[in-house]
Amino acid sequence: MASISKSIRKRIVGLASTRIDALVEYMEEQAGASGIVERLGPFVPQEPTDTEAVVQQVIGRLEDDLPSGVDWGYIESEIRDILPTYNPATHKQFRDISYFLLDLFYDNSGLIDFFTEKSYDRENLKKLPSDTSLSRVIAVNHSSNIDDILVGDLADSMGLGLGHFAAGANLMFLPKVEQLMKELNVIKVKRSFG
Repeated sequence: MASISKSIRKRIVGLASTRIDALVEYMEEQAGASGIVERLGPFVPQEPTDTEAVVQQVIGRLEDDLPSGVDWGYIESEIRDILPTYNPATHKQFRDISYFLLDLFYDNSGLIDFFTEKSYDRENLKKLPSDTSLSRVIAVNHSSNIDDILVGDLADSMGLGLGHFAAGANLMFLPKVEQLMKELNVIKVKRSFG
């Protein structure tokens, strides 16, 4: 019985991954046809995180805190599992799609006044230091599932690049979704090990 359920799960995951690919391809075509891509500023890829250096740093910090006899191979695999794997092509693809969606939902929604920046919003954003070597934390109240797109596009429009987002492992139940999210600098949050 267990092998049947594994087989069914594998088929469902494969079908879902195919559908995700088709949806992304469709959205990319629609973004291109809309003309939004031509209105955007130039795409600037960022430097990927040096995964090996991060893994070694974390292990170095944990060596004194964890008891002897710990399975370091397991610890290393868990560290690697949560780290993002930035991909510039995926970043560009989803940047175009997210701007298209925001343009579609808000600029053409008849709700312009509601989503228009207030003067104090612009003034507060101007207070951010222009030094790109500084790290920034943008905290939102997560009042909707579109917050990530809004914050990502805000950071992009300010020339800050793609930030790191955190998402629960439960959102990454499909391997294709996990791959895309990690390529977009999403850090996988695991609430427990094992």
